[in-house]
Amino acid sequence: MTNFIKEKEIELLKEIREYTFDNKELLNAHHFLFACPVKKNGKPADVIVCGINPGGDPKEADYRKVYQGKPFPTEESSDYDWWVEDNNKKRSDDGAYSKFIHKILGEEKNITLTEVFFWNSATTKKEDFDNRYGYSLKKIPIGISV
Repeated sequence: MTNFIKEKEIELLKEIREYTFDNKELLNAHHFLFACPVKKNGKPADVIVCGINPGGDPKEADYRKVYQGKPFPTEESSDYDWWVEDNNKKRSDDGAYSKFIHKILGEEKNITLTEVFFWNSATTKKEDFDNRYGYSLKKIPIGISV
């Protein structure tokens, strides 16, 4: 990965973290997903898979991090991947979704995951978003996603 790309990722992650603090409803998320490589080999992505919103809402443990001295949603990113670091799993064991994208794109590809709306919810149903964030996925405030 080039220094420019790595520096840009670091800058964008900082902006996402700060944006989360500035928009308190986003602190209700379990995690956010941005620029998370499936293979942790330091190579640039061959393919970027962009979903709508990270699913899942783990109830068995709270993996919140501390950022700027305050509780903060954990993350799936190039900097920190809760699935691997807190959940003791490998990205290759990520279940049906990971297997599906590798089946389509090939095992040898360097795949990076990201989302249009970075912060997770249990589902994309209106009530899940309304309950967590105070608005539906279709009514995301401008500037809150890519």
